[in-house]
Amino acid sequence: MNSTGKLSDMSVDRSFDLPSLLRQRLESGENVVWESAPDLTRSAALQAGWSAVGMVGIINIVSWLHLAVEGYSRRDSSQQSATAAFILVGLPVALLAIVALCAPITAFVRARRTLYAITNRRVIVMRGPGEGGFEAYAPSDLSNIRVAGEFWDVGNIVFAHPGITLASGAVLRRPAVFSSVRNCGDVARMLRTLASPDARVVS
Repeated sequence: MNSTGKLSDMSVDRSFDLPSLLRQRLESGENVVWESAPDLTRSAALQAGWSAVGMVGIINIVSWLHLAVEGYSRRDSSQQSATAAFILVGLPVALLAIVALCAPITAFVRARRTLYAITNRRVIVMRGPGEGGFEAYAPSDLSNIRVAGEFWDVGNIVFAHPGITLASGAVLRRPAVFSSVRNCGDVARMLRTLASPDARVVS
């Protein structure tokens, strides 16, 4: 979100127009107090470790592939076993390594297809097609609100915890989180304002 309180053009994938979809889902008399996409740079950077693992895996797979091809061309039975092992094991590992290598790109795209919002009535998480859809949390669902992994005022905000029964009647299976949110301290205070009286912020 920029200084005017509007989402920047790069923040959200406009092909899905999540801000417009959000407003279509608002109830009568409901107003958006705050909205933002995850910080794109941080979302991608957090996956850099997986990318490094993928790179190491690719290097090892290339070495293994070289041995496999060499064994096949020489008709060496001991080397040909490397060919069979590569086909059975190496190819699946290579696919996993490619997925890990691309993790930052995947996280970047997923962040652009995500929109977080706080209204005067509830907390909303919206994701584009194939990313999880629409989630809404009533004030009574919020508890033990805390900021985690904060760096330069960008961090994750956990606002609901697994095992609770939501106002909708569903049981929450995983933590409800705003991931990689800018100005996370201010956003956590907004959540505390919306939340039930016993909710609190833990920095």
